[in-house]
Amino acid sequence: MKIICIDGGGTHTRILVVTDDGEFLSEHIEPISLNFSVLGEAKFRDTIIQLLSAYKNDTVVLGLAGAGRTAEQRRIREIMQQLGFTSIAIYSDVEIAFHGAFLGHPGILVIAGTGSIAYGEYRGRKARAGGWGYLLGDDGSGFWIGRTAIRKALEYLERGQHNLLTTTIMEMFSVSDWYDILTQIYQSSSPVSKVASIAPKVFELTDTCDEAHQIIQEAGRRLAHLVDRVATNLSYEGKLTIRYTGGIWKNKAKILPSFEAELQTLGWQFEVYPPLADPVWGAAFIVAQEKGLDELRYRILERFAS
Repeated sequence: MKIICIDGGGTHTRILVVTDDGEFLSEHIEPISLNFSVLGEAKFRDTIIQLLSAYKNDTVVLGLAGAGRTAEQRRIREIMQQLGFTSIAIYSDVEIAFHGAFLGHPGILVIAGTGSIAYGEYRGRKARAGGWGYLLGDDGSGFWIGRTAIRKALEYLERGQHNLLTTTIMEMFSVSDWYDILTQIYQSSSPVSKVASIAPKVFELTDTCDEAHQIIQEAGRRLAHLVDRVATNLSYEGKLTIRYTGGIWKNKAKILPSFEAELQTLGWQFEVYPPLADPVWGAAFIVAQEKGLDELRYRILERFAS
């Protein structure tokens, strides 16, 4: 039996095909979003037909952005069944990322890209912090870093001052007037991504610009507080095992020190690691656990955790 594992994100979809006895068949990426809440039902249905119509007789495991609530997962299942799929498992993208990161072990995963969320499992309990979107959350994320940098630069401009942060942001947007930056952001088809695109430049400036350094230090502290809230909710005992993923962690040398220092201040003992496997393999691992596919689970562990 083939198992089709899907990691459906906001910008691309990764598809892994394995067998129930653990044979790896294929893996590839499609430059197509499968974010259910963004696409809406009609576009989601069309995209499923485009990507998965050849797999109706196989088990399909969906890990999707925008599918974190029971109501959304119920509706996705209904759509899949209407399209002729009979063996379906549905999870959020955060769940499959966690299971890929830990492969059956307890711990807390910190995801920090455009947005941010921490998710943990411990002794049968589950908890999350963050992930509430750019209006209500996303502390320490790429969007948060970009927005904070713009706000800090605007404060300087309002005093009639310029510094390295203001001039760098103006160069990024190729403008000589700050009003033109605001126009680009507010008229953008994706203002959140536009603001988050500033984050890599803020990281670059940390060695030469005090304001950029302070922003990144605060981002690390805010991500640490996500972990703290999850660990507290889980009644976690002993040393925390923390893993991280997402674009912000590409600059881990600059953000990890403040992240770890804040966790120490909060009183936690911990170890921090990268994920064991990609989210799409987490989808395979979940279904192996839940369906008792011991050979598949063993082969995944052999591949990534040996």
